Amino acid sequence: MVDEKLFEKLSARIKNSRNDFVELERLLTSIPALGPINGGKGEWAKAKALRQYLEAAGFGRPEEYNALDSSVPEGTRPNMVFRIPGKKKAPTIWFLTHLDVVPPGEGWNQDPFTLKVEADRVIGRGGGRQPTGTSGNGDGRTGIYRGKNHAGIPHRLGFRFR
Repeated sequence: MVDEKLFEKLSARIKNSRNDFVELERLLTSIPALGPINGGKGEWAKAKALRQYLEAAGFGRPEEYNALDSSVPEGTRPNMVFRIPGKKKAPTIWFLTHLDVVPPGEGWNQDPFTLKVEADRVIGRGGGRQPTGTSGNGDGRTGIYRGKNHAGIPHRLGFRFR
């Protein structure tokens, strides 16, 4: 059953967060995160930027489960888990995403790491695929959650995303 008032509140909150979604996507798109198999240094720069963004939005510090990888300068690949407790202990909803991208390839009419916004579309390397999921996961949760200021939208379930 859908609580219509809650749905309207949530819909308005997400709609009013559009600029935040775009700015987070702009930030994430601007940081190339090519894996070493594609000639890059991995995802640490992008992971640090996302972590700062989410911490500033009130998510607290993440748990880190970094994977050993000698092919990147840091020696590890980042894995973070942010938890948002709900009113109930269980169940928990997990949102999973990744930060790396593959090389841009042919056919770009612009710098692929500079986000371009056309109406309700974002265009940039990673835009419209899983790193947008990162933006949607990161900023979607901030659009709803906003740390302690959750605009009266109750969290009955816990959220975890990585």
